[in-house]
Amino acid sequence: MESSLLKKSSVLLRAAIKAIVLLGCFLIPSVSAEAWTGTDIGSVGVAGTDSYNASTGVYTIQGSGADIGSTADACHFVYQSLTADGELEARVATVQNTNAAAKAGVMIRQTTAAGSIEAMISVVQPTN
Repeated sequence: MESSLLKKSSVLLRAAIKAIVLLGCFLIPSVSAEAWTGTDIGSVGVAGTDSYNASTGVYTIQGSGADIGSTADACHFVYQSLTADGELEARVATVQNTNAAAKAGVMIRQTTAAGSIEAMISVVQPTN
């Protein structure tokens, strides 16, 4: 299963990356808040929020949902659509231990559909 996901992710990376996600709280230098779009993916229960503080350079994202993975993701997704190669540098500043599955990280997705192909690098609390 993981090998299949890695192959699909590799193909996705070589193709036009359609979206990049940020989950959690990040320090993003020189970012324009207008450049990012936030949306809930899947069945999240409570609507997510996202905001950028230009004076501190912190983008804060709050979301809910069952998990990311398997066949139906549920999370708050903040992204930019790309039509060519792209690059993102981010640092996860904090992850609240709200649930054993709570995570924050950077994700690429083919679409914003709950069952979309995705690849993610995430951070979890040590107790998760």
